[in-house]
Amino acid sequence: MIKSHKKRGEGDAAWSGILKKARDHARLLMQWNNQLCAGFSNHEPWMMVHPNYEKINVESQLDDKDSILNCYKEIKRIKSNNMTLILGDTIEVDYNDDRILAYMRSYEEHEISVVCNLRAVEIEFKTTL
Repeated sequence: MIKSHKKRGEGDAAWSGILKKARDHARLLMQWNNQLCAGFSNHEPWMMVHPNYEKINVESQLDDKDSILNCYKEIKRIKSNNMTLILGDTIEVDYNDDRILAYMRSYEEHEISVVCNLRAVEIEFKTTL
Protein backbone atom coordinates (compact mmCIF):
# COMPACT_ATOMS: atom_id res chain seq x y z
CA MET A 1 0.00 0.00 0.00
CA ILE A 2 2.72 2.48 0.95
CA LYS A 3 4.76 1.61 -2.15
CA SER A 4 1.85 2.34 -4.46
CA HIS A 5 1.18 5.65 -2.70
CA LYS A 6 4.87 6.59 -2.89
CA LYS A 7 4.83 6.06 -6.66
CA ARG A 8 2.03 8.61 -6.82
CA GLY A 9 3.85 10.96 -4.41
CA GLU A 10 1.51 10.20 -1.51
CA GLY A 11 3.89 8.23 0.76
CA ASP A 12 3.68 10.57 3.73
CA ALA A 13 -0.12 10.62 3.55
CA ALA A 14 -0.24 6.81 3.44
CA TRP A 15 2.08 6.48 6.43
CA SER A 16 0.09 9.11 8.34
CA GLY A 17 -3.10 7.14 7.67
CA ILE A 18 -1.55 3.91 8.91
CA LEU A 19 -0.32 5.57 12.11
CA LYS A 20 -3.82 6.86 12.84
CA LYS A 21 -5.17 3.31 12.78
CA ALA A 22 -2.15 1.39 14.15
CA ARG A 23 -1.37 1.10 17.83
CA ASP A 24 2.38 0.46 17.61
CA HIS A 25 3.21 4.12 18.24
CA ALA A 26 1.41 3.86 21.60
CA ARG A 27 3.24 0.68 22.66
CA LEU A 28 6.66 -0.23 23.97
CA LEU A 29 8.59 -3.45 23.73
CA MET A 30 8.77 -5.59 26.86
CA GLN A 31 11.94 -4.61 28.65
CA TRP A 32 13.27 -7.94 29.92
CA ASN A 33 16.74 -6.83 31.03
CA ASN A 34 19.41 -4.15 30.59
CA GLN A 35 21.07 -5.88 27.63
CA LEU A 36 20.99 -4.84 23.97
CA CYS A 37 17.41 -4.22 22.76
CA ALA A 38 16.23 -4.65 26.37
CA GLY A 39 16.54 -8.43 26.01
CA PHE A 40 13.58 -8.44 23.64
CA SER A 41 15.59 -9.56 20.63
CA ASN A 42 19.12 -10.19 19.39
CA HIS A 43 18.33 -8.01 16.39
CA GLU A 44 17.17 -4.42 16.14
CA PRO A 45 13.38 -4.58 16.65
CA TRP A 46 10.85 -2.81 14.45
CA MET A 47 9.84 -0.61 17.39
CA MET A 48 11.91 1.77 19.46
CA VAL A 49 13.29 0.50 22.76
CA HIS A 50 12.57 3.03 25.51
CA PRO A 51 15.80 4.68 26.72
CA ASN A 52 15.00 3.74 30.35
CA TYR A 53 15.40 -0.01 29.66
CA GLU A 54 18.73 -0.14 31.50
CA LYS A 55 17.02 0.77 34.79
CA ILE A 56 13.40 -0.27 34.26
CA ASN A 57 13.14 -3.90 33.22
CA VAL A 58 11.80 -7.22 34.47
CA GLU A 59 15.17 -8.55 35.63
CA SER A 60 15.84 -5.48 37.80
CA GLN A 61 12.44 -5.86 39.51
CA LEU A 62 12.44 -9.61 40.22
CA ASP A 63 14.07 -9.36 43.67
CA ASP A 64 12.57 -5.98 44.65
CA LYS A 65 9.52 -6.76 46.80
CA ASP A 66 8.23 -3.20 46.27
CA SER A 67 8.60 -3.20 42.47
CA ILE A 68 5.65 -2.67 40.16
CA LEU A 69 6.25 -6.17 38.77
CA ASN A 70 5.85 -7.79 42.19
CA CYS A 71 2.93 -5.53 43.03
CA TYR A 72 1.07 -6.81 39.96
CA LYS A 73 2.06 -10.40 40.77
CA GLU A 74 0.51 -10.00 44.23
CA ILE A 75 -2.65 -8.39 42.83
CA LYS A 76 -2.98 -11.27 40.36
CA ARG A 77 -2.45 -13.84 43.14
CA ILE A 78 -5.10 -12.21 45.34
CA LYS A 79 -7.60 -11.86 42.51
CA SER A 80 -7.18 -15.38 41.15
CA ASN A 81 -7.94 -16.89 44.58
CA ASN A 82 -11.03 -14.86 45.45
CA MET A 83 -14.47 -15.57 43.93
CA THR A 84 -15.76 -12.10 44.85
CA LEU A 85 -12.99 -10.51 42.80
CA ILE A 86 -13.42 -13.01 39.97
CA LEU A 87 -17.21 -13.09 39.61
CA GLY A 88 -18.48 -10.20 41.69
CA ASP A 89 -20.48 -7.26 40.42
CA THR A 90 -18.56 -4.00 40.27
CA ILE A 91 -20.15 -1.02 41.98
CA GLU A 92 -18.50 2.37 41.52
CA VAL A 93 -18.04 4.38 44.70
CA ASP A 94 -17.81 8.15 44.24
CA TYR A 95 -16.10 10.00 47.08
CA ASN A 96 -15.83 13.26 45.10
CA ASP A 97 -12.06 13.01 45.41
CA ASP A 98 -10.05 13.00 42.18
CA ARG A 99 -7.06 11.59 44.05
CA ILE A 100 -8.68 8.17 44.33
CA LEU A 101 -10.50 5.53 42.32
CA ALA A 102 -12.87 3.50 44.47
CA TYR A 103 -15.26 0.64 43.82
CA MET A 104 -16.79 -2.37 45.51
CA ARG A 105 -17.03 -5.95 44.33
CA SER A 106 -20.04 -7.91 45.52
CA TYR A 107 -20.68 -11.63 45.17
CA GLU A 108 -23.23 -13.65 47.11
CA GLU A 109 -22.85 -12.46 50.72
CA HIS A 110 -19.31 -11.09 50.29
CA GLU A 111 -18.21 -7.52 49.56
CA ILE A 112 -14.75 -6.13 48.96
CA SER A 113 -13.92 -2.42 48.87
CA VAL A 114 -11.08 -1.30 46.61
CA VAL A 115 -9.59 2.18 47.02
CA CYS A 116 -6.72 3.17 44.70
CA ASN A 117 -4.48 6.17 45.30
CA LEU A 118 -3.98 7.90 41.94
CA ARG A 119 -1.20 10.15 43.22
CA ALA A 120 2.53 9.50 43.34
CA VAL A 121 2.62 10.29 47.05
CA GLU A 122 0.82 8.90 50.08
CA ILE A 123 -2.49 10.60 50.83
CA GLU A 124 -4.87 10.54 53.77
CA PHE A 125 -8.30 9.24 53.00
CA LYS A 126 -11.31 8.73 55.26
CA THR A 127 -13.99 6.31 54.23
CA THR A 128 -17.58 6.27 55.34
CA LEU A 129 -18.04 2.56 54.59
